Amino acid sequence: MVRTAGYRGRAPRAAAPQAPAAKKKSPSYKVMAVIVPLLVLALLFVMRSYVLKIRDIKIDGGSPYDAAAVEAAAGVAEGDLLYGKSAGALAANIEYALPYVRSVKISRALPSTLKISICSYTGAFYIKIGGDYYIIADNMKVLERRSEMPPELAGSLIYLKTGALSKCFAGETLAFSDPDIQPIVSQLYATISSGGEGVKIRAIDLNDKFNITLDYDGRLTVNCGTIENMDMKYKFLMKVAGGELYGDDKGVIDLSEKELSYSFSS
Repeated sequence: MVRTAGYRGRAPRAAAPQAPAAKKKSPSYKVMAVIVPLLVLALLFVMRSYVLKIRDIKIDGGSPYDAAAVEAAAGVAEGDLLYGKSAGALAANIEYALPYVRSVKISRALPSTLKISICSYTGAFYIKIGGDYYIIADNMKVLERRSEMPPELAGSLIYLKTGALSKCFAGETLAFSDPDIQPIVSQLYATISSGGEGVKIRAIDLNDKFNITLDYDGRLTVNCGTIENMDMKYKFLMKVAGGELYGDDKGVIDLSEKELSYSFSS
């Protein structure tokens, strides 16, 4: 091919545009990314530990103890640090000092409220030792000792007569010298409780665990024999008491034999 003097060949391609280089983060930015969260955490720690104080203590849930007793047991008062003690420590203090307390839930509401929610035991039994009376919960926890037993209180509890005890202190679990007694009491109470609010068992005599005796409403002496087949025995008792007991009838129900029987006298 013949080139003329004015021919210069193909024009060179234009260079492709290059992306702008990414900006590198300055060292100061990295330092701030670390320092700011630490400062926030430090501020929160200081607020929790030294600044936020209790201005209001709210107690709910129902308890035989007044607010002053609960606060004293917890070891807190208005003006104390809101987060001065852990929730677990506060709950443990209350449960240890106040036997009627079954469980405690501690919560806080910023900026200054401490909430204490209490679930309490109710008495199920009472026993008499010497001249003192002890109120017992359904799980055998000893709730309190009393020098006297008002009739209205006794009427809401089951008088528990047992053999020798190995331990009976308020705030602790009642312990029997015979280890068979506690499971018998628990089974009896579960059976009685299944009858609902109308149950009128006034006393349980376990001095002889092979010849358990119940007092029904002060009117019937119920000989149960052993704890075996107690559900069936108790259903028979409820059937007789609900359908055969009239007026001032009193009598004896024998549930200790295979042939269940009863006799009344007016």
